[in-house]
Amino acid sequence: MTKNVNFKLKELISNSNMTQKEIASKAGIRENTLSDLLKNDKKGIRFSTLEKLANVFNIQDINEIITLVDETAN
Repeated sequence: MTKNVNFKLKELISNSNMTQKEIASKAGIRENTLSDLLKNDKKGIRFSTLEKLANVFNIQDINEIITLVDETAN
């Protein structure tokens, strides 16, 4: 069965008390990059961007930010 990456960015943002602008600023990424990630307009994400977002949200386990799901589960 084919797997897809589930990026939990929307959940992280909704559980935080930060705006997208604040998150982008704290992570040192462009607001457009964050917006594209939220819309799934990206085919990939740089490890450096993932690390920056993980630091902003104090992620300790990669499964808190991304998971693999069966294609049929989407």
